[in-house]
This record gives sequence, C-alpha cells and structure tokens, in this order.
Amino acid sequence: MIKNTFLFLILLLFFTNCSSVHADKVVKQRTSSTNENFTLLLSLDMQMRGDVIGSTEGFKKLFLETKDPIYSVEYLRLLNYLGEFKKSVDEFEALQLPKDDIHHRELATAYFGLQDFENAKNILLKLEKLEELDYRVLGEIYYQDGKLEESLEYIEKAYEISKDPNLAVSIAKILHRGLGKLEAGIEFLQTHKKENSYNYQVSSTLANMLYITDKFGETGDIYREIYEKEGRNPEFARATINIYNSSNQIDKLISFLKDSKFNDDFLIRIYMSKKMYKEGFELSQKLYEKTKQPLLLAQNAIFEYELNHDFKTVISKLEKVVSELGDASFYNYLGYLMIDHDYRVADGVKYVKSALELDPESLYILDSLAWGQYKLGKCEEAKKNMKIVVDGFGKEDKEVNEHWEKIEKCRKK
Repeated sequence: MIKNTFLFLILLLFFTNCSSVHADKVVKQRTSSTNENFTLLLSLDMQMRGDVIGSTEGFKKLFLETKDPIYSVEYLRLLNYLGEFKKSVDEFEALQLPKDDIHHRELATAYFGLQDFENAKNILLKLEKLEELDYRVLGEIYYQDGKLEESLEYIEKAYEISKDPNLAVSIAKILHRGLGKLEAGIEFLQTHKKENSYNYQVSSTLANMLYITDKFGETGDIYREIYEKEGRNPEFARATINIYNSSNQIDKLISFLKDSKFNDDFLIRIYMSKKMYKEGFELSQKLYEKTKQPLLLAQNAIFEYELNHDFKTVISKLEKVVSELGDASFYNYLGYLMIDHDYRVADGVKYVKSALELDPESLYILDSLAWGQYKLGKCEEAKKNMKIVVDGFGKEDKEVNEHWEKIEKCRKK
C-alpha cells in the first residue's frame, strides 16, 4: 500500500502531463499512412467525448502504421491515465519504444502506479534532463521510502523552478512534521508569502504553525487576511476574533470588528468592558437608529450615563425598553440609578425588585435593594439585606462598605 501522504497529488499531476508539450523532443522515424489524418481526428474526437479506451486504441494503431514516436507517447500516456500500468510497462517492451526522456517519463509513471518505486526512481534519475515534475515524483518516492532529507532536496528543486505554493506547503510540512524543524518551516513559508501572491493553503498552513509557537498576534493577522481574501467567510472571521480575543490582542480585535462589521454586538460589549464609552455610545446610537432594537437603546443609555451623567435622559431611555427586555441587569441598573440620584426612589425600588425576581441569588441586586430601602427609611429591611451582601462580599468592596456604614446608622424616618 502507498502511505497516506500530505505532500501533493502527484499521480494526478503525473498522469495528466501532456506528452504533446514535448513533441519537438521526439525523434521521428515514421512511415506514411493513408488513413493517418482520419484516424488521428477520430482518436482525438473520442478523447474529447470521454471515450478514452477508444482513443487509446486509435493512437496505438497510428503508431503501428506510422512508427511515429509522438503517437506511442500518447498511447502510453492514455494507458497510464486509465490505470493500465502493467500494460503500459509490457507495451513499452513489446513495441520496442524509443528510450528517450519523454517515453521514459511515461514508463516511470507506470512503475509508480504499480508501486514499484525503485524502478520508477532509477528511470527518472537516468533522464538526460530532469524537469520540474520529475523532481516532484522523485521527492514523493523518497518520501514514501521514509528518506525525508532526500525527499526535501528534490521537492526544493521542483519549487525553485515553479514556485508552486503547494510545493511550498509540502516543504514546510516536511521541515515541521518530518524533520522537527518548525521554525525553519515557518521562516520558509513567511519568505514564500512575502515574495509571491496570496494562496490559501500557504496562509492557513503558516497560521497553524505560528499558532503552535504561541505567536497569536501574527496568527490572527493571517486569519484576518484569509477572511478578506476568501470572500469574507464567517468561519475565518470567527477564527480571527477567537485568536485575538483569547490572546488579549484587544486593539487588533477592535480594529477587525470595526472594519469587518462582523459582530457589532460583541464590539459594543468590548467597548463597555474597556470603558470606551464614547465609541460605544456612537455605535449603539447608530445601530439603534437603523434597527430600533430595544437592547441597543438600553446599551446606548448606559454609555450616555457613563459619558455625561445626565441621569434623567438615561432613565427615560431605559424605562422605554426595560420591561420589553426583561433582563435583570437592566432592571437593576435603572432602579439603582433612580435610587442613587434620589429620583423617584420608590419606583427605583420596584425596578430593583423586578430584577431580583429574575435573579434572586444576585448580591449586587440585593445591595441595590438595601440601598433603596435605606433611602426610603426602611432601616430594618435595609440592614437585614445589607448584612447578607456584606457576608457574601466582605467589606473590601468600596461601594458595599460605603453602603453598609450608612445603613448601619440608619434611623427610621
């Protein structure tokens, strides 16, 4: 069995190597044939219509009638294409075909197909001039034989001729997985990427190798490029976001989210967590005007308060959507805002109680309730609830400690 290989589709490349490209190198020793043109046209027509077997027999007939080597090359090529490798080897001997490079390449293909790598290798090494595809095949043969240094040598020679990105990936993978030279593989792909046009396989392989070495910033940058080059595929957007976010590359994450507009909700949450209130206010306002989503108005209200502390405007916005959202955090934010600013405190306590119904275990909400009860002069209730908060949080929390000190001194109004 041929080993599973990650190098390249060598058989496909080799079998489809068109012999006519090298027709000028075939020494023609031919005889005339009265039906040559008709048979040639018929064979080519059959090939175009998918009748490869018929076309194969046609080219054999042309060779037998004319002895023109160009037909024997095509005959061998078609046999290999059909997977008739044993027949290809037998016919090479039986028909006493020319022992030139172009025929030997087809013979090597047949031996390769038969998994007779030794014969395939020996034939290729005796060619007058090795070409790019010959180097590929030799690289594959040595790879199958476990001789990775030799495999790398030939693949590098093929790469020097074509700069094929698939070969670049093969070289990097041999360096990394085969020879344990991860950094060398990374450096090679980085050089290729810098000197050649974009290629998905090159970029994705390089990104994976960089990720292994914890170079998350560079990894994210490459995934960002892949996202932009591959039709803004959501899969690559998520990969970019995850890498930037998990490695705390916040500036790059924000930049990507702003440019891609892939996840505005996440961007708003980042603005909130990083206290970028101006940016959050502007984005949430713009999106709300476009979509009229209640969540965006609530977020916009919080950003506005953090910016200018105009609590009445903010309260108005939150009261407009809080019941529709049914979210404990927004109920609590609204209620606490009213309580803390001594503005309609009783209503504020009602909003906090609504929050507590949705999240009865939250000490933050219980703190808001105790603070509201204190503002309403309900001292015993405030002390009871605040004691639970203090026991849970401790007095290290500055705001909790401030509330506790005042509530302890509470006297019923």
